[in-house]
Parts: sequence; structure tokens; C-alpha cells
Amino acid sequence: MKTFLNRTTLFLLLGFLLLMFNYSLNNYWLQNEKLSLQQKELTHLIIGDSHTQTALNPELLGSAYNLSESSESYEVIYLKLKDLFSDKDLQVENLIVSFGLHNVANVYDRYFWERIWQPREKIGRVFPYLDWKEIQQKDKRIKWKDYSAVFIRNMLLYPKPTHKLLGTGFEKRKYQLERANLEEVINKQFFAKEEALDFATKQMDYLDEIRKLCHINNTQLVVVATPVHHQYLATVPPPYKQYFEEQKKALHKKGVLVLDYNKYPLEDTYFYDYDHLNGEGADLFTPLVKQSIADFDESMSFQ
Repeated sequence: MKTFLNRTTLFLLLGFLLLMFNYSLNNYWLQNEKLSLQQKELTHLIIGDSHTQTALNPELLGSAYNLSESSESYEVIYLKLKDLFSDKDLQVENLIVSFGLHNVANVYDRYFWERIWQPREKIGRVFPYLDWKEIQQKDKRIKWKDYSAVFIRNMLLYPKPTHKLLGTGFEKRKYQLERANLEEVINKQFFAKEEALDFATKQMDYLDEIRKLCHINNTQLVVVATPVHHQYLATVPPPYKQYFEEQKKALHKKGVLVLDYNKYPLEDTYFYDYDHLNGEGADLFTPLVKQSIADFDESMSFQ
């Protein structure tokens, strides 16, 4: 019995020491980690959600990166950019950010902080930038057990040299429009239990913080609404269309280049589903955005 207790105690002690060793390593790496890009002088840096992820091919833009990530909110984008721009060697001429009709609905705030999708996965996105106190200030309904699970996974279980992720980047998707469910998409983006979502005022505040960050770093902010299917556009509730137009005007007044291609006519073959382009659509659309930015830059040079 005594031998068993001694072995159990030794096992627990070794396990505890291993956890503390992992924590020490991970804490050191996290405190000293900075997001960084290999290329320091960029004409275009693309960041956003799945809409820019599928619509803008960086290979067609010259010196460009696409750091977009599915379901990425402006809050997470701001945290990433703030970290990236701490590198004083980084020079970005144009920052291209996704800005669609779904972005003005409270879909990301609701799914990001409430228990709708996978809260631990969402908490994991901000974990490298915010501590528990800061996360709880976002929404006091965040469960300690969810944060604890993320903490244990990231800090205790094994050495993890990289905590901050740039983003999945460009995805060249294939045509799947025939399989898409328009009603499901609209309900997901604009409704909760058949009730219309609020406007995304918090996310719009973070978009403005992104604008300020661009101003400080002499970067032109470009917001892009990628083409959506005409059936999708016809089904979006009118209040969100009106609020979208209001936000466009507000951004334009603040010097943001707004490229609204929501109504750009495209054949069905260029869509992945009702609100995303496929690979062929991206190859067609990317040069249009590149030219629009070039035309804007040329017009500004004459002022």
C-alpha cells in the first residue's frame, strides 16, 4: 500500500512538474511572440472573413498577402493588425478588408461571444491577445470552463511555440451553388430564432479602430463588398441594406475607399454558393479590385 502511494505521489508530482514546464515555455513564447510577414513592403494586404478569403487571389495582385479567415470578426482583425503593425519595418500601401451586408448584422458578436457555434474555438482566436479579465469584460456570459479548456490546451498540455496565427488565406473553391440553401444562409446571417439580429454597432466601432490604425501607419484602408448572387441580394432584409448604405457613406467621409460589388453581375458558374465566389470567380474579380484601387491612387495623386 505504501509503495502504491509513493508511486502515485511521484506520478502526480512528475505530472505537475511537466505541466509547469509546459506553462513556463508557452508563457515565454506567448509573451515574446509577434505576428510577422516575410515580405515587409506590400502593395496589398487582404484580411477579412470567408468573403475575401474566397474572392481575392493574392497571386493576381502583385506584392500581396491574403490573411483572411472564415468567420473572422473586425475585433479579431483589429487585434491581429495591431500586432502586425508593431513591426515598424512593415509597409502596406493598401489594406483590403471584407465589408459585406452580413457584416452589418450582429452575427459575429452573437456567434463569437455567445454559445451558438463553438465558444472554445472562438475564445481561442482572442486568447493570445486578451486575458480572462478582458475576455469577460466583452461578455460576462462567457463560461470559465470554456476559457479554462482553452487555457489548458494552449498553455499546459504540450510545448506550443506558435500561438498567434495569421490566417488560412486564399481558398480556391469549386462551384457548389446547386447544393446551397439560400434560406439557411439568410437565417444564419440575419436572424436568431426567427427574430432579426441587431445591427453590428460594436463591430463597426472595431472597423473604425482599423481605420485609425491604417491612418497611423500611412496605409489606405479599402473595404470591399464582394459580389453576391442576385437571389441572395433580393432576400436580405431591407433594414440591413439601409444600414449598410449608411455605413458606406460614413466610411467614405472618413477617407476610406469603399468598393461595393454586391450587385456586380456574374453568371452562376462564378459562385461557390449564394454569397461566396469560387476559384474562377476570384480570378475574374481580383483584377477588377486591383484596377479600382489603381484608379483611386491615380486620382489621389492629382489632388
